[in-house]
Amino acid sequence: CGPPDALETAWVYRDVEETTAILTATTRQLIAGPAEEEQADGYTSAFSAETAGLLSSAQIFSGAVQVDFNSLEGLVGIDAEPIRTQFLADLNDSLFQYDQVASVEYRLRGSCESFWEALGAATCDVITRADWDAQEAG
Repeated sequence: CGPPDALETAWVYRDVEETTAILTATTRQLIAGPAEEEQADGYTSAFSAETAGLLSSAQIFSGAVQVDFNSLEGLVGIDAEPIRTQFLADLNDSLFQYDQVASVEYRLRGSCESFWEALGAATCDVITRADWDAQEAG
């Protein structure tokens, strides 16, 4: 999330129930969009109440995370910059906060290629912790 005039991520802390599926719970919190009080404070996101049900699964296998969306509908402006960049930054920041995450592969209905095609990219891109660290270092 971020303030309406910002193109960078601002951390918004939320309590997530203790669970063995922490990546799923964290991702579901993110894609539900800013809460009413966060919106009142000026936070915005590509995610909203309309996008809350888009996650199919988030799983980790030896540090490699697979996040599968059943749809990207409802993500207003996702096909254009800077919304696309903010969308990915929000997802990456939420997942790489966990030390056990070494890489993230995003999928749309089971296909990495379909996810990236929906964002206008030609090929599947697996984001590594090194990629994320470099982006964060700026």
